[in-house]
Amino acid sequence: KKKKIGSSYASASQTINVTGQEASEVENISVTHNYTEDQVYYFKDNTPLQIIHPINQAFKVDFNYTIDSRTIPEVGYFNTSNTDVTKTTVGNTITFTGTRDQLNDALENLRFEPATDVNLSFPINVTVTRTGGDLTFETPSTGQFSMVGNAQTEFTFKAPAKISWNEDIAVRFDNGLVFFFF
Repeated sequence: KKKKIGSSYASASQTINVTGQEASEVENISVTHNYTEDQVYYFKDNTPLQIIHPINQAFKVDFNYTIDSRTIPEVGYFNTSNTDVTKTTVGNTITFTGTRDQLNDALENLRFEPATDVNLSFPINVTVTRTGGDLTFETPSTGQFSMVGNAQTEFTFKAPAKISWNEDIAVRFDNGLVFFFF
């Protein structure tokens, strides 16, 4: 005779607790950007912000300027050549909305256009929020762009001096240049 070996259970349960931080949905959210006064700054020349969420869902990206009592028009705008995203400006915050792929293209082509003669250094708080899909565990990703302004050499011009153009004279200019008129 063979003996039967085995077990039976009426019910079984197990509880698993997982702790930790959710994987980031963005890269390059806290970066220093050095721009030059009166020149357009292209973020792709440094380290552009990118959304790395695995699914092409809806997102919004907020850029909140921390600029004392100045306004965005007095400091400079963020713009992009991508026309698939929506851009809104409310107070000192510029917001871009669209899908992950649309926003990544817009962020790759993001540029800062400083206002004339602005070389201010200031922080911009960046918030990326997923607005589509299952938002049960969605937590916005936050960081800060440190915008560092670099002054550009300013050229000054003097008004031209009035010159009498007489014959048979020599005219000496401030830089040492001499013209002879005959």
